[in-house]
Amino acid sequence: MVHQKKDLYLKKGDNMYLNFLTEEEKFNFMKMAYLVVNIDGDFAQEEKNLINQYEQEMDLEIILKNDEIESLDVDHVIESFDSSNHQDKKIILTELLGLVLSDEKFEAREKEFVDKFIKYHNITNDFYNEAKILVENINHSYKKLNEIILAE
Repeated sequence: MVHQKKDLYLKKGDNMYLNFLTEEEKFNFMKMAYLVVNIDGDFAQEEKNLINQYEQEMDLEIILKNDEIESLDVDHVIESFDSSNHQDKKIILTELLGLVLSDEKFEAREKEFVDKFIKYHNITNDFYNEAKILVENINHSYKKLNEIILAE
């Protein structure tokens, strides 16, 4: 199956690129998200909030029990995007970065997972580095906005 490059335009109300993915890619992304947020043994509140946002935006409700998450195979989850086009893989990586950086910590095991995804799917280091910086800037901006909006 050949995937065509999509014109990506977020419409009002969309804040993630995940809606550009197929249903199968969305489901696989959510499995990956649950795996990654638990990979370091610290399922932070920021990560939980983002998982909930993903589910709402994609109109999915995927509830994985701890034993199901623990049984997920890292390689299998990464390989589940083999049929995705390169643009979709970059979307998946960008959203993955948003998730792992949401708690402002990039733990070693999270980084190993991201590095494995990048290498397996032939995503350039230039794209990764630029996306990571932009995601960090977005996170910082949201944090600052929350501080000034919620200040007494």
